[in-house]
Amino acid sequence: DGGQYYFAAQIYAPGSQSAPYHLPKPRAACAKDPNDACCRSCGQAAGEGCDSGKDDCSGSLAPEDDQINLRCFDQKRRFGINFLNPIDRYVTGLTSQVVPDSKGQTVPNPVFQDLNPSDEISNVRDPGLVFVAGIVGVPWQDIARKNSKGEPDLIEGLNKEGQPVGGFQNAEELSDSGTWDIILGDPASYKQPTDPLMQESIEPRQGTNPVTGDAVAPPGSPPDANPINGHEYSIPDRNDLQYACVFNLKQSRDCTDPSQTACDCASPENDNPLCKPQPDQQVQYRAKAYPGLRELSLLKSVGEQGIVASICPKQMETPGMDYGYRAAVRAVIDRLKLALGGQCLGRSLTPNADGQVPCLILEARKTGGKCECSGKARQPVQAAHQQAVVAAMLSPVAQGQDCFCELVQLAGTELHACQMCPSEPVMDGNMCQGGRQIHGWCYIDQTAMPPVGNAEIVKSCPETERRMIRFVGEGKGATGATLFIACVERE
Repeated sequence: DGGQYYFAAQIYAPGSQSAPYHLPKPRAACAKDPNDACCRSCGQAAGEGCDSGKDDCSGSLAPEDDQINLRCFDQKRRFGINFLNPIDRYVTGLTSQVVPDSKGQTVPNPVFQDLNPSDEISNVRDPGLVFVAGIVGVPWQDIARKNSKGEPDLIEGLNKEGQPVGGFQNAEELSDSGTWDIILGDPASYKQPTDPLMQESIEPRQGTNPVTGDAVAPPGSPPDANPINGHEYSIPDRNDLQYACVFNLKQSRDCTDPSQTACDCASPENDNPLCKPQPDQQVQYRAKAYPGLRELSLLKSVGEQGIVASICPKQMETPGMDYGYRAAVRAVIDRLKLALGGQCLGRSLTPNADGQVPCLILEARKTGGKCECSGKARQPVQAAHQQAVVAAMLSPVAQGQDCFCELVQLAGTELHACQMCPSEPVMDGNMCQGGRQIHGWCYIDQTAMPPVGNAEIVKSCPETERRMIRFVGEGKGATGATLFIACVERE
């Protein structure tokens, strides 16, 4: 959005409304290594120490090498310059407390600021609550979990070890399984994905999908020669890329009908896998997706805050857990509910003999100097825990908060009621009837042996993570407060 970057969107020659404009050629170093300092556009001066005698800078790129439809494809190698903003720009905007403005000056990021300091709500959005979900061009088979047979599967369930099977892999699984190498490679070093279907290419590709073992099929193959993208196809005008995956449309389209705009099967000579075989090759019955490498780069860069799903559904015929985009939506819900749906915990805590766990919970509030930690469920921070207050005060989400109190962990009959009584308000009477209302927090773990607490309370948690810290009564925290939770493991 500055300098000469607008040339990437230039269609017509300056001063003309019909003569096409084509970008300058890249310098010779780009063909060998786009990261070479001498890889530049012929529209730029040669770099210091670069041998410009090897460069062919006569004229502009030929039309077949600079189709406007492909201006965003492999820019550095093809043009000698990247016209797109770096991925780091978006990572910073989604994760950092400060960002550069249009003038390059560092300013507070409004995503992580108290936008109205005059109201009573002073809590600031935690970076852990900002997620990026991408339903992008990638074979669903590449990113799906595997079932008991070792096959990619979108129907969720649990195996005999109690681990989830089916559905899309989460961020941790994508990293641990090596899936990022399959679907993304390393764009920074121009290392291609190992799945040939994820390689951006005008020319037909070759190779085998490393997950399914299916070979890439050449142009002219039968419609289902490759179950993921059908087959490669001929692109004589060099104005399109090969597909990452294809899927059936609910209703086919007759591309000879003038009302069907942007129809992929208009040419009667096409061998496109989206089109029916002869004699109906001008009927489109599939949709396509291109390799979503740029989007996947961002999703990988944000780590656990990234959610990856495929825009190519497994099937569009029979309603079920693998129908349409249900698996994609489920991947989003599964990730968000861990952060937003209560206090479901990813790992177990070890209670002591009294049933209490080694956790400290601080409540941080904005009081204008009128801090008060007495009353229900609160107490002043103990001397042994003052270092935790110091650590909390250093957090950007604690800006403006001047009052830190400990939330009380329940004990005795009140602890039992918190763990066993599903309805609120929670009372400590017999069978959850009558008695006094209780205020504080407790730990519930249905994955422990024996289980701790009432299974009804944690039924909304994932099956393998049915454990939580439960806040009851006034132990839930004041309006606008931020809770800091620190737990330690006992050996």
